[in-house]
Amino acid sequence: MNYLVLDASTLISLAESCLFYILRDLKEKKGIQPVIAKAVKDESVSKPIGIKRFELSAVRVRHAIENGIIEVANLSSEFKAFCSEIEKKANSIFYSKHGNITLLHAGELESIALLKQLNASVFAVDERNTIMLFENPLRLRWLIEKRHHSKIFYNKDVLRDFRQLLPKATLVRSSELVAFAFDNGFVEEELGTGKKALEGALYSLKFMGCAISMKEISNYVKDHK
Repeated sequence: MNYLVLDASTLISLAESCLFYILRDLKEKKGIQPVIAKAVKDESVSKPIGIKRFELSAVRVRHAIENGIIEVANLSSEFKAFCSEIEKKANSIFYSKHGNITLLHAGELESIALLKQLNASVFAVDERNTIMLFENPLRLRWLIEKRHHSKIFYNKDVLRDFRQLLPKATLVRSSELVAFAFDNGFVEEELGTGKKALEGALYSLKFMGCAISMKEISNYVKDHK
């Protein structure tokens, strides 16, 4: 089975943008099973379903779970321990004069452990901090300094140990999933296949929180046939 592990940030981006059917098509047309950790279900369904502003997206995610489009996987005791180890390392990499800076929360942590448990190779996440922690942690440090307007330090040994713990996985955002869907004709019935439809979908994701720049959107649209 080919698994696509999703973080709550990607689920919410797709649900809020009315693009959630893409996950159904990935499963039915490409044999890719969307799967989430229990903490991600809590973050995308259990907690927001009681908040009117987020209720619709929570209902969409819940409906996809109930209909078997999204699988919810529990961590084994071995990988719960791994999750705790990841948490300890990730949240002590960066620190300021006020103490350690928390980078990863329950949803991201359980998703990383789930990647390893399932031996999955693709992690869908829209949260900028998580993406940069995987791909460019020192630039993340610089961004945190800008946000906090204060000096941020980092522990080289902890960063090295954290990176050694990370499962080997390709990170994708909701924007890559949508671009893939356009390229494979998943959206033709709902949106058509034109460049304006793709551009509109990508901007919608950006405004919902996907870490994608306007330049990236422009390049996606330019390269789309």
